[in-house]
Amino acid sequence: MSRQFVVLVLVLLGAAVAIQAQIIRDAPAQLTVTATTNDKGVRFVALGDVVEIRLEVFSPVGEKLFDTEFRRGNLLDWITKDSFQQPLVLTESSLCVVTARTLAGQLRQRHGLVSWQSGRPTVRRIERDQLSAAQSQAWDFSRAAQALPPLAVDSDTA
Repeated sequence: MSRQFVVLVLVLLGAAVAIQAQIIRDAPAQLTVTATTNDKGVRFVALGDVVEIRLEVFSPVGEKLFDTEFRRGNLLDWITKDSFQQPLVLTESSLCVVTARTLAGQLRQRHGLVSWQSGRPTVRRIERDQLSAAQSQAWDFSRAAQALPPLAVDSDTA
């Protein structure tokens, strides 16, 4: 092989590696959130390169019932008790929004609906169009307050 051919191949390989590195770096960070329930409440764990996590809970009428603000780490426990430390049993489903900050400083959100069955909370995934209008509006307000892009262009909706 000629020396020019070898140099050309090395240059092309180097460019391909640089392009791949750029694509990997620019790919949006994925966020997986698990929710585990027990008699006392719900534990949320954000998997991935998460450094801070926040939980907001909204009633069907859009009222914010609970907000942890950002906390270090990737784990939050929502102990479902009222101000008198009595078990909180809501009669309607509430929207849970988990926001995580990654090592790169990016914010990502996941959401679910928590309801109570036999005095125990259950969490399930829900599509945005299944939320009440007030919950959807509260979620939009949460996203705007944290400077997250509108849901129409954001792939991190569930």
